[in-house]
Amino acid sequence: MPRTNIYGSRLNMENWLQNGNFDTNTKRLDSSPFPTTGSKFFERWGSFPIFGGTGTVQRIAFTQGQTDVPGEPNFYARINKGTADYSFMQGVEDVRKCAQKTFTVSFWARGVGDAIGVIPFSARYRFGPSSITPDNVFFNQNYTLTAGWQFFQFTFTTPDVAGADIQAGDHMGVQVVNFTGIGTGQIHIASVMMNEGNVPGEFNYWGGSLEAEREGIKRYFESSLPVGNLPGSTDVNGGFGFGVGDLPVSSTRFASFNTPFKVEKRVIPTVTLYAPDTGSIGSVTTAGGDAVGTVVGVGTSSFRAQANSSSASAFGTIRVHYTADAEYGIT
Repeated sequence: MPRTNIYGSRLNMENWLQNGNFDTNTKRLDSSPFPTTGSKFFERWGSFPIFGGTGTVQRIAFTQGQTDVPGEPNFYARINKGTADYSFMQGVEDVRKCAQKTFTVSFWARGVGDAIGVIPFSARYRFGPSSITPDNVFFNQNYTLTAGWQFFQFTFTTPDVAGADIQAGDHMGVQVVNFTGIGTGQIHIASVMMNEGNVPGEFNYWGGSLEAEREGIKRYFESSLPVGNLPGSTDVNGGFGFGVGDLPVSSTRFASFNTPFKVEKRVIPTVTLYAPDTGSIGSVTTAGGDAVGTVVGVGTSSFRAQANSSSASAFGTIRVHYTADAEYGIT
């Protein structure tokens, strides 16, 4: 007989969602919320396109010792409606792997202001990077928020995908929150879990540990900066680089080097360069100061950073930090 947790479910079920406890945020300070005018928030979470207006998504630390949400999570997501219509979602790769299975999605949530009331939850297939037609929604169910933390669970069976026009970027979208048509207010979400079966599993990390989950997240987004250093921050002792000696000023002379990614990416990512000494975006650090950096030769396993010697007369050692984003553009 398997052990059970407080919900009567089996322990140690695999979580199909990543960053469900919101432990990983290498993109911006918690004190600086993500604007919902973009479609991506902290790692693995994003939104539909915005239908006008503005809102914010922010990671908030739980008060140490709180007992409202079990398992002692460190963070919850605060989703501020503002004046925008948007959703809070994660894409699960890929639809073939997800098809014809029974899943249970569970989480803790509460509402503030106008968000106290009925909120839609849904699951859907996306057969391409921009496929958002309602025909792909296969599960819809509402839940009702109060001012106090509550536990919610939804069980659904995914349809077969035989005969579907499956394209690059296909995935299953798990939409925990849909703000369309709701007034201003906030939704707080914690401990999001999706496991196989018709009972909720006790929350655990994708891959079984936070370390394994963070490694898996790098398939979608990675940063060369140390944990705790955000893109654009200075890290004078870090960065990738190599010695090239001095190159004379020339608009046709380039120094470049190949940099492997820590984990192979889902698709060819968008790579952004940062100068380690100044944090300047689109730059590299050289012995002669910052130089304009460009990205060439991007693949799923590596890229090449390049600097034009017309922007610095003495290259010496070139150093650079980067981010690589291969997340779904619309989740």
